[in-house]
Amino acid sequence: MKDILVGVQRLSVVHTCLSVLGVIVLCALSLLPDEFVSNPSPKILVLLLAFLPGVWRLARSIVSRSSLRKDAIGIMPGLALALWILSTHIFGLLLQDFYLGIAAGTSFLGLLGYLSSGKSGASRARPFAYSKMLWWSAVVGTLILLPTVVLKDNWDKLGIITGHFSITEQIVNGIYPPRHITFANVLLPYHYGIDTLFAMVRVVFRLRFDVAIDLVTTVLFFYTILLYGHIGTRLFGKKVGPIAGFLGAFTSGFPSTSFLGFFNDMPPDIASNWFQHPWTLGIPLCLTLFLMLTNLDAEKKANPWSLLAIMVVTTVLGMAQTALYGIFVASVLGWAAITWLIAMARDSSGKSTARPHYLIDIACAVSAGTFFSFIVSDTTSLILRAVSESLVPRDGVLHGSWSQMILWNLQCFSIPLLFGIMGMVRARRMHIPSLIIAFSAIFVFNRYEYLYSWDIVKFTQVAWIPLSIFAAGFIAHVLTHSRYALRIASILPAVFLVIASMGFLWQSGTEGFQAWKKGMNVGNHTALWMELPRKNIPRNFINALAWVRQNVQAGEITLLPSEERTFDAAILAGLPVLLPGWGDYSLGFSTEEIDLRTQMLENIMTNLHREYTNEGVRWIVSSPESDINSQINEWVSQGVIARVAEFDDTIVYEFTAERE
Repeated sequence: MKDILVGVQRLSVVHTCLSVLGVIVLCALSLLPDEFVSNPSPKILVLLLAFLPGVWRLARSIVSRSSLRKDAIGIMPGLALALWILSTHIFGLLLQDFYLGIAAGTSFLGLLGYLSSGKSGASRARPFAYSKMLWWSAVVGTLILLPTVVLKDNWDKLGIITGHFSITEQIVNGIYPPRHITFANVLLPYHYGIDTLFAMVRVVFRLRFDVAIDLVTTVLFFYTILLYGHIGTRLFGKKVGPIAGFLGAFTSGFPSTSFLGFFNDMPPDIASNWFQHPWTLGIPLCLTLFLMLTNLDAEKKANPWSLLAIMVVTTVLGMAQTALYGIFVASVLGWAAITWLIAMARDSSGKSTARPHYLIDIACAVSAGTFFSFIVSDTTSLILRAVSESLVPRDGVLHGSWSQMILWNLQCFSIPLLFGIMGMVRARRMHIPSLIIAFSAIFVFNRYEYLYSWDIVKFTQVAWIPLSIFAAGFIAHVLTHSRYALRIASILPAVFLVIASMGFLWQSGTEGFQAWKKGMNVGNHTALWMELPRKNIPRNFINALAWVRQNVQAGEITLLPSEERTFDAAILAGLPVLLPGWGDYSLGFSTEEIDLRTQMLENIMTNLHREYTNEGVRWIVSSPESDINSQINEWVSQGVIARVAEFDDTIVYEFTAERE
């Protein structure tokens, strides 16, 4: 008991130091101007800041009562984050408003946390503590990622109509659950849990949206390195943590290159996928679950508090990353079933063996989390739509022949798979679910393809996660071996394991630096703080958008002066528009629906104003650069729109005609 209390005290000291540092960083970041303002009332902010520490206390209380106390330092941050996201999401759905949702959810959890005693159960297990070297490994790894975060992190945000900028800003406008940006009458069929988190951080700490996204990306990567090191230590011993944490977070296949005769269409490495932001939340949540299961598998027991933690994190994983969630859940259930059957077979052969009842409890908790996630999110519809409409069997095999397919898979998985299996043999724990996850994901990628995108390669990321845990841990174990020859021999596979990620980050950071140095967009992915000044958005237009976003309601669409300003309004202010995006096909919208929106935007007919109101158009922003001033003047003369706000030469109109 004394050891546990000492561990909790150390954890509290670490948490306090990190909190102080975080406050300093946030204060510095908050000095950046927020061009497209949409801030909550001061009362809501005071309420959030008052109850937010209680969420951490609640997570600590749950872990202290559970069978997970030994790994509290790794599990508590992920559990607290999952609790906060889930409460905000549920209350947001119930109250149909993001601000009411985050206020009610944070207050509810915070109150429970303050009321909880935080007393731990009787246990002599000494709590796990991170070594100084593991902390430094996380710091160094995060610093390697940071230049790309600061200089280049804009893919699928600044150039896509329904992307992470637009979804986040729509939520910040108070609209919850978020709607599709083009088809605003449709609830967004997407795993937007990460966008909810972006909006929560943006609102609580009053950060500009790109800063909030960068901050979450950086902090969760730091946490991910710690989790890889934590799991590696639990599986392979105390010495491996710092190396396993670093290698795990940067694991990838061998880089694309024709120099050695390799394929050039390799999937994005882990560092690249980190900026596909559903993974930003999905990976640390998956590792948190993996750490929980590692703990319970070692202890061979699970009490109700442990199962509650598993259920909560499983639910939020469903909101975060659909492909990872589907395979992870099925694999855990398969693990429980296979282990139970093995135990029964041993019994029937006369060898007495204990039945793995704790695995049945885990399977029930994961199933409950799955069911709950289906209820509170659009995960069900997203999976059904992807499987029934977008995911189809490949016509033949990858690259046209079996030999080419095998070579491609070797290039992609050789190092993680080889050393991952060696690590599973060495650790002798959690190998069954890990193998199921890895080979299921590899099978899906090789057997199926998406009709509308190359996103099927995301299943390689699903396979890399369990393989990276064991490959990084095993290589780290050999690197710390007492025999000098083994340490030298393991350097090369360690380099191969991370070389693609390092190459990507070096190239991206260099391009971003050149873009900043030369004042030009080198790779079309420069950061918003570099891109925004080049867009030359008029101040009057920004003020008009700020006014509209304070008044827009769910399902309402805005007409803008030009296509460029339509992009700005959607992506930078979260306002639904008529302009379709390239990913709309993959989300189940038909060609006829998309073409109709395109025609309505390109050829506005003043005598068909009912068509626009029926599609949800309520607001019009007009400026001197407008392409539709003649149509606006005609609608004004007809009395179907009225001027509601004016910002010098930029005017906001509202449709007065009712929908049919």
